[in-house]
Order: sequence, then structure tokens, then C-alpha cells
Amino acid sequence: MIGSVALLEQFEAPARLRALGGAYLASNTMGIIPASAIDAELECLRLQARHGIEVWDNGAWMGVLERYAAVIARYLEVSPTQVCPVTNITDGLWRVFGCLEYRGDRRTILQTAMEFTTQEYAAFGFERFGAEVVIVPSDPAHHTVPTDRLLDAIRHHRPVVVNLSHAAFESGYLHDVQAVAAACREVDSVFCLDAAQTGFVLPIHLQQTGADVVLLQQHKWGCGGTGAACVVAHPRFLERYEPALVGWMSHAETFAFERGRARFGQSAWRLLGGTPDVPAKARAAAAAGLIVDTLGIDRVFEHNQALVGALLEGLTEKGLRPIALPRRAGFVAIECGSADRARALEHGLRARHLVIDSRGSRLRVGPTFYNDRGDIERLVAALGELNRSV
Repeated sequence: MIGSVALLEQFEAPARLRALGGAYLASNTMGIIPASAIDAELECLRLQARHGIEVWDNGAWMGVLERYAAVIARYLEVSPTQVCPVTNITDGLWRVFGCLEYRGDRRTILQTAMEFTTQEYAAFGFERFGAEVVIVPSDPAHHTVPTDRLLDAIRHHRPVVVNLSHAAFESGYLHDVQAVAAACREVDSVFCLDAAQTGFVLPIHLQQTGADVVLLQQHKWGCGGTGAACVVAHPRFLERYEPALVGWMSHAETFAFERGRARFGQSAWRLLGGTPDVPAKARAAAAAGLIVDTLGIDRVFEHNQALVGALLEGLTEKGLRPIALPRRAGFVAIECGSADRARALEHGLRARHLVIDSRGSRLRVGPTFYNDRGDIERLVAALGELNRSV
């Protein structure tokens, strides 16, 4: 574990499970909200209860949104004006896709066969607006999408937008995003990078990724709960595109209440639409601050990778099958042979107070800053025993 005792005591589930001889190792699917983040959300709600509409007039709610944008900006090394708060990744995808036009020979939304279901559902939803969805296949084992195959598809199809998960949610495979960004620039495609699987465990800098847009959420590694997401846009995207999903807070002068078409400013708030979930953003800002400012994202990543290394070593010694990858995100996927067996192993671990999750035929293990090597050792020992009996 890293961080002070006082900080770690804010995370209830890991301490509770460890006291029972277990561990919480599912932060890749749902992180634990710290007590200080819950307090921040409650205080935001109390302000509304106390002041009503004056939370807009006295700047209290705008201050929450500004603090949220500022901590996200520090993480991705961007200006706060490039951050647009949204509810979730699906919400963000529709805002980005809705900025684009699908007509003539430029109609393609290009994705891979290893995206989370949200990406496919959202992309196919845009077929009614003229889009055509192209899915780039994975390797036969469904571990990776070979980079050359992905780049060839981008150059061949010349898509309107390439929507790519930074890491594949089933295997943990980390894409070569710089190569993808370069190919997108060659054919004038928007590159939308979904960092749901990597945000707040990997250092991510918008400029270094080469992406036009990064989608970020916090209910996984970011420990911010639901409703805590954002679209982070490069200035070149904001200068070129205007949203179709428009609401009163998209307007350049939000409180002017002008009639007619929306007039957009230069910031990412043009993507905002209607009133955001301000209390959720208070919670998210507090959780993100602990990770980005108090612990430091480089330190969090270093700790994660040390535990991932210990996990891979322990699994191999027990004869288990962690998926081998050329580039790995913050979690480890373990091949179990079938979905039924994966679920049986997951349930066996849960009975021992060891919380991980399964996707298809694979178990997924995601350690973070509130875990230690003891958590890894208990998991490996239990998996070794269950592997012989399930």
C-alpha cells in the first residue's frame, strides 16, 4: 500500500476484506470511493439545500465544476478549458460522434473487436445518421489487435473517426496509441481515445497520446463513483467541430439565456449540453485529487506495476494461465478455458472474501494503491487451491 494511514483509512472495503483474510482486487472494474469524496458530495448537496438557486449566483456550483476541471487538467497536462464534464463514457461518445458528419465517402466509424460493448452500441446507433461501422478483428486468441492490422484499416477506410479503447477490457492489452494517432493524421481522421480502462492508474498526457479527444471516467481506478466522467478535447478538435447535442450550458455565455441557435465559445463546454451532475463532480474532484495530487499518478502506476509483476510470477508458479501481452495496462487477465469455469472460480474467491471479476472465460485482477503484496499472495494461494477443485 502507498499513502498515509489516514488516507488509506478512507477506503472502507479493502480494510474490511483484509480483516476477513481477503482482499479487494477489482479496481479495474469498480474502485472504492474514499470517505472524503463522499463528504464533498454531501456538502455540495447541503449547499443546494441551504441556498437553493443561489448556488449558481454565489459561484458555489461553478466552483465545483472548476475544481473538477482543474484536477483533470493537471492529470492530462491540459488547460481546464479543454475539460467538459459528462455523466459516463456513453454520454461522452455521443457528444463526440455528434460533432461529426457522415456523408459521401467519409462515413466510417472505425473500432476494433475488443472494445467494450458501449463503444459498439453507440457507434451502431449512429447508423441512423449515415454512419457505417467498421470493426477491425482481433488475433485468433482475442488477446490483441495487431497494430499493423489496425493501421492498415485506418489507411484503407479513411474513417471519419477512430474510436479506440486505450486498453482492451477483456485482456488488458495496451494499444500503441502514438502509431494510431499518426495514421489518423495521415487520413484526416478524428482519433477518440477511450481511457476508461487506464485512467487514474496509468500516466496519460493528451499531447503525448496524439489523440484529438480522450474520454475519462472515475468509477474504476479513479475511485470517484458513477456520474464522474469527462470529455477532454485537443484545441484542434474544438476549433474545427461544433456539437449537435446542444443545451443551455453549451452557450458561450451560459447565463445570458439568448434565444435561437447556440453561440459557442472556445472551451470544451460547448460539448456540455444541459445541467451537469454537480454533486457527482464534487465527489469526483475530491477522489481525483487524492490520486493525482496527494499520491501522485507516477507513484500509483509504479506500485500497480510492482503488484502486477508479483501477481504474474505467483500465477505462473501455480500453473495458472495469465495472458501474456507485449504491452499491459494495470490489470491481469487469467484464462480459465470457459465462462462457466471463470464464474465458478470467481464465486469461490468471493466466498473467501477475495473480490475480483470475470469477463467471458477470463478472470481479471486489478491492484491499486490500497493493495499490498499480502493481498496478491492470498489471492494466488486461493486460486491455486480452487484451480485443482473447480
